[in-house]
Order: sequence, then C-alpha cells, then structure tokens
Amino acid sequence: MSVIDIVESVLNQAFVNKKITDLESFNLQLKRALEVVSGLGYELTEEEVVDKLNAQLQEFLRLYSGTAIIETKEEFNGKINLDGPRWRAYLSFLRKEKNRSNAQINGVTLTLQTILKHMLKNQSQEEFYVNGMVFKDVQSGKTEHFHGLTNLAIDNGYEIIIILSGTQNDLRSQTQIRCDYDVLGEKRLHYVLEDGEDRVVGIGKYRNSPVLTQCLTNKMRNGDLNASVGEGVYVARPGEPIIIVTKKNVHTLGAVISFLRNSKAERNKVLIIDDEADLASVDTSYNSKINRGKQPSDDTYKPSSINAHIREMIAYLKKRTYISYTATPFANLLINREINHPVFGPDLFPKDFIIAIPSDENYVGPKQWFGKNAPAAPLRRPLENTITRDLIRDASAGTLHSTLIQSIKVFILSTAVRLIREGEQEHCSMLIHADYRNINHDTTYPLVDREIELLRNLIIINDEATMNELKRIFEDDIVTTSTRIFNKVLPLTWKDVNKVLSNVVERIKVMKINGESEDTLNYEDYKNQGLYVVAVGGNKLSRGITLDGLTVSYYVRESKNHDTLTQMGRWCGYKKAYLDVCRLYTTNRLIVAYAQIVESLEKLREDLILMHDSDLTPDQYQLEIIEQTTSICPALRVISNAQQNLKLQVTANNKSRFMKRHKRRSSFSGETLQETSFYNESKIITENKKVVEVFLKKLRGKPDLIGKYIDQSGYNRIWYGIDMIQVLEMFKNFRSPRGRVHEWVNYIEAVHRETKMRELALCDVVLISNNFDGSSEKLYSYEINRVHRSTRGVDTMLQAVTLKGEQFINFRSADEALSDNQKISMRNNDRALLLIYPIRTENLDGTDEYEIITFAIAFPITNSVPEDTISLIGSTTVISS
Repeated sequence: MSVIDIVESVLNQAFVNKKITDLESFNLQLKRALEVVSGLGYELTEEEVVDKLNAQLQEFLRLYSGTAIIETKEEFNGKINLDGPRWRAYLSFLRKEKNRSNAQINGVTLTLQTILKHMLKNQSQEEFYVNGMVFKDVQSGKTEHFHGLTNLAIDNGYEIIIILSGTQNDLRSQTQIRCDYDVLGEKRLHYVLEDGEDRVVGIGKYRNSPVLTQCLTNKMRNGDLNASVGEGVYVARPGEPIIIVTKKNVHTLGAVISFLRNSKAERNKVLIIDDEADLASVDTSYNSKINRGKQPSDDTYKPSSINAHIREMIAYLKKRTYISYTATPFANLLINREINHPVFGPDLFPKDFIIAIPSDENYVGPKQWFGKNAPAAPLRRPLENTITRDLIRDASAGTLHSTLIQSIKVFILSTAVRLIREGEQEHCSMLIHADYRNINHDTTYPLVDREIELLRNLIIINDEATMNELKRIFEDDIVTTSTRIFNKVLPLTWKDVNKVLSNVVERIKVMKINGESEDTLNYEDYKNQGLYVVAVGGNKLSRGITLDGLTVSYYVRESKNHDTLTQMGRWCGYKKAYLDVCRLYTTNRLIVAYAQIVESLEKLREDLILMHDSDLTPDQYQLEIIEQTTSICPALRVISNAQQNLKLQVTANNKSRFMKRHKRRSSFSGETLQETSFYNESKIITENKKVVEVFLKKLRGKPDLIGKYIDQSGYNRIWYGIDMIQVLEMFKNFRSPRGRVHEWVNYIEAVHRETKMRELALCDVVLISNNFDGSSEKLYSYEINRVHRSTRGVDTMLQAVTLKGEQFINFRSADEALSDNQKISMRNNDRALLLIYPIRTENLDGTDEYEIITFAIAFPITNSVPEDTISLIGSTTVISS
C-alpha cells in the first residue's frame, strides 16, 4: 500500500463515520491522516495529498452535502460487516468494471451503512419491522444502489431477498439480468454462451471463492415466480440466501406469499426491495365503492390489490425490512402514517428513514434539461402542442409527420458521430413515444420501419438528394449544437461521418415495445457490437426500463401528473460523453410542464436537506410539495403565456387522498409574513440565537425606544435604514424548519436583480420586548423580556407571531381610520420592516417551555417581481393550516 493509499484510507473512514462534513472538518481529518503516515515513518506534505486527492474529495463533499438522511433516532450499538465476501467483491466490481471513483463509492457506502444500521438495530429481537425509502433521480443508478444493499444485507445475515421490479415483464427481465451480474455473478439458465465464453460475469469475477445462492427467477420474460415455484419448499440458510426478482402483479405476489408460507420463512430475515415504489404499491382504493364510508384502519376496508399483497407479505413475516426506491416519491410521502389495519397492518409510509441521494456531476437530469439556465436547453426541439393529433392523422393516412422523419435522420447522424468517437460496442437508441394506445403504435411502427429501410437504401446507393439533406442537417444542427454544448468545434467533418453512414443504417433495428409485442430490448445479446434501435411504444417505455445509449427522444405524450411525466423522462442519465448529439423533440406545453416539475423536485430536495440539517425524523415530516407554479425561467414565460398549459398535480388523485391543497403567491409585494414554525431542540435554538446576536452586534448606532408606533413610548428598539444585505446574511444563517425565511431571501434577491437594488435596499429593524425593567436576560447587549405566544396543535408551530398593528410599528403615527391596504400603500418601496421576536412558549402538555427567536417581515408594494401563483400540496396528517 502506497503512502497516498494510507492517507486515502484514513480519510475514507472519516467520511464514512461522518467526521467530514465541510472544508474545516476535512482539513482536521487530513492533519490526522498525515500524523498516521508520519507515525509509520513516512514523509508526505499536505500539498502532495491535496493535489492528488482534491478532485475526488471535492466530489465526495458535493455528494455528502447534497445527501439528506431523515431518520429515527434509536441508538445503534451493533457492528456492520463491511468485510464480507459479497460486499468486498461488489466494491471491486464497481471500481474495476463500472469505473466508479472512490468519491462515488464512499457516497454509496455512507448511505448503505445508514440503511444497514436500521436493518440491524433490532436483529436480536424475536420480531422487527423496518420501513425506509431511497429517493434518487430517474435513470441515476437506483438499481446499482439496491444491488449494493442486497450484497451487504446478505453479508450481514439476511436470508431472503425479494426485489419487486415494476409491473412489466420487460423491466423485470432487465432487472434480473442486472441482478445476475451485480449479485449472482454468473450467467445461469437461458443465456446463450459463445465459444469459450465464461459463465462467470460481473461481480463473480472479483470473488476469492464461490458463494452459494438460490435464485428462483430467471431473465426470460416468463421467468417470474410462478404458482408452481411458489408451491415448492425452499430452505434459506445463512450465507446461502434465496433471491427472487418479481414484478408487482397479483398472481406473482400471491406466489411469493405461498413460497414464504410453504418454506416456513416466517422467522427468516427478509429484505423486500420495492423498485418504482410509487407505482402500484400505493393504496388507491380509498374512494372505491367497496370502501365507501369506511376508514383505512377498519377491518372491513379493502386496500388495492398490490398494496394488500405487499402488506400481507410484511404482516406474515416476523423479521422483515421493506425499502422503497423511487425517483418520484410524492405519492409515498403522502401516505397516511397513522393507518393500522387489523389484517394488513400499517400502510407503507417510510417510518424509519427517508434518504435523498444526489446524482454526481456526470448526470444529466430534469434540472439540466428544463431548469433555469438549463445547459441541455440547446438540445430541445420544440413542437406544436397539436402534434399528437397531427401524428395520428398522418399515420392513418400512411405517412410520417415531417418532424418525426427529421428526428430519425438526426438519430442516424448522431449514431454515426458516436460510432466514430466511442467505437462499435456502444449501444445507441431512439425513443418514439407519441401515445399510450397500442393501436397507434401499430400504425406508426411499420411506417418508421419503412422510413428506415428507405433511408438505408438511399444511403447505400449514395443518393445525391438524400446525402445533401443529411450533410445540411449535420452542419446546421449536429456541428452547431455540439459547439454550443462542449464549447469547442466538433472535431469531425462530413467526410468522416459519410464513411460510416452505411454501416450505421444497416445495423438499425426498429422494435415495437408494448404489451402486445414480442420485441424485447435485450442489449445483453449485443455486448460486443452495440445495438442500434428505434423503439416505438408507450407505457412499457415510460417507467423503469432503461434504453441504453438513448440519444434521440421523440416524446409528445401528455400527462398532468408530476410522477408520470418525470418517469417518462428516459432521456435523463449519465450522458455527458455524448450529450452534444442527444436531442429531445417535445411540445412547448411539455417543456413548460417539465420546468415546473423541476421547481417542485428542487424544492422537495431542499426541504429534505433542511429536515436533515434539523435532525427531524420521518414522523415529523412537514413538507409542502409544489404542484403548479408560474415561477419558471424567463425564457419559458413567453411560451407559458402564449400556450395553454397543462393543469398539473403531483400524483394521481387516488394516490393523494390524505392531502390538502393551498395556494401562495411567489411575490410578497405588500405582504406581512411570519415564521411560525420553530425547532424545539436546544442546540438549534442556541445556534439561531447566536446568529441573531451576531446580526445585532453589527448594527450601527443606538436604537430608539418605541411603543406601538414611533411617537409612542415603549420597550421595543428600532434601527432605521439598515442595509438589506446584512439582513440577508442573517436569514441565510438562520435555521428555519419549513424554509419560510429562505423563501424571503429568494424574493428579496429577485427584487434586487430586477431593480438593480433600487427596491428593498434598506430595512428598518425592530427588536420586540415586553417591559424589560429588571430583566435578567440579554440578547447581545440588550435587555429583553420575552413576549408570550401559544402553539397551535403542534409542538413546533405558533398560532401567530405578529399582533394586530405591529406591522406598522415604524410609522410615525397611524390613522386608525385608514385600512391596512391604505397603510401599506404609504410604505416606501426601498425598504422593508423586520420584526425580531424573542418568544417564550410551552409545548402542548405544558411540561416543557421553549425560549426561541423568530421573525416577521413587512414588505412594501413592488411591481418588479411578477405576481406568480404557487399551488402546493401537503399531508393532512401533519400539516396544520
């Protein structure tokens, strides 16, 4: 082991043990690592280490700071086995075959250790139930993550692993193939081996000795767990686990339950991994006729079939862990956590932990495609909103729409560029998803196949018109766009591309991927020479399934649900190497819809990180999810105003019955806002108090004492005309449970940008106090007597902060005959009013008293930020009005 390896090992352990969370803690651990190598007799300077490891360390810190872990607080005194044969082999597999960096591997290890801590915390008990959720971007490596969990769980004593993989045969088969590589390490039944080809693959190549595994399913489309297998008896032994990869279907889940009962697996340690957990697993039957008038905890209530089967499986087992994986957790987070059915037990809310994992820098996701300043925006090719109707009309007449023909030509050229740059073995795919109905796939598929065949023949004979058209597209689109994306000229000429076009078109296959087709996207059969495929389909292409090397997407199918639209984004993934030749053909209306979904996903991540920073548990989940907003990037605002927009909602109504909706304006013009939520943990209360004291210390001049208005005597201190930048600095350091204070920051900064700081440049600041004569408490150097406020049905939420009239406290005097709106119109638009409230309150049962600090802020009227409306949704079981 080299000296650098020793240092890296020490630092890696510090990462895993959560001793490194920022640059300061990194520097401390770095010094300790250098002390270790010095004690071993080596010499190494800090500069050498930093230069060697800086890129990986920075990447890990980015992943670390972006990971939100919301978990219950039971202490874990056990030990996780990180030296088992499966986990060691999996790490080698990730490094050597998947080319994952140490930063990525450390990030995976960190989150998996958190999960294992919960899975093992009660393992000595006769019965335990762990339920958690992992939230990770669409097409960002969820399968790799839960296969890592599978290997680690087996090394730590779990005997049965059940992977629920979507609802389609193709997705289940694809997941099984990945399991064969990532967990089993061998090509078992139904693989066609070439001469001399080794059956050992993937993780199997990195094991020092064979491991025994019983897998009851195989990669074939009909290789799911069936009734005959379910009726058999199988014994799970320590170190020789049983693995099942099955789809979420009434018959297959029934077979799994039969298998568990027949094998007397009641007391085995069982891990259930639910991939695409928001699909089918959520109970959708609350409003069905059979349940009319019933509550979900009544013994006569019948959950929807898949939900009932999963909960029945969990209820039968005594030592079980259920982990849900999804890129769209909206429906899962809106599950009523208070349900406890006499037969089916609690519903599937992730009670033990919620982990939100960011994607690394090579990932190109919804934010990169549709967010503000989206780097992938030049790859979008907007279509008219009527395109679906036009496509169906043209197909019925036996022709393809001109935009679809154009996209096919772009795919041919993009594939040619990739062939030259990346080699023969890389897969290249095109997605055509215009409608969910099979009848429309049946008409479109043969027309696409005919168009490919026509182009194939014309390219092979070097037809002049065709070649001139392809050359024009190459120069006007491929070269120009590549230069914009990579900021350098594409180092290929038309002559280079022309040489390989015949090879490309001869290899392109057209497949119909829907419930009636036998076509299968089996990339495994094309591992030595990549598969070039144009996939025409609908639902089977819309969730979970991976189109390897997806380059061109023609997607125009609309939906009003965030989760459905997000899951259809198959164009997301690790594509930076060939991003410049990717294209997305979609409608203006869908571009606007996706931009709004990005706002929702980003806020959800920010809120989860805030919960993580605040040490909150899943039961304290108080998130609000943006359902629809007009607060999108300016470039899309014109499209949004000019086009009829989709009426969006976060998930289907039958998945979101335990919720409430409300609206809020993103502009706070003329409003007085209060932060009524607070943390009741002494550490955070103390930290927030220090933030306010630092702010007060920096305020210049002696404050005046005022009462309800400036011309009345009282015990409130006021500073006039404070620079708003100082206020923003305090707000940014203040920990606000529901992020309200940080929403004020965003608004103020938006006004500053729009007005070049002519508006909201200043702030009058008031420190509120009751009579402070004889007070023994100080805030910075100012004596205070805290005001009293009551809570409102939740320990961490006040009924109100500001009393009537206090929002006008900086007025010289106030005519009580004036309405509030008239008073607000009297404010100068260059300044706001900030009210700082030192508050004393008590919890609901009166046993604890909290001394907190919170704020209210009164904004003047401004016309600089558009009056956007944000529609939000939250769980009724926690959110108060």
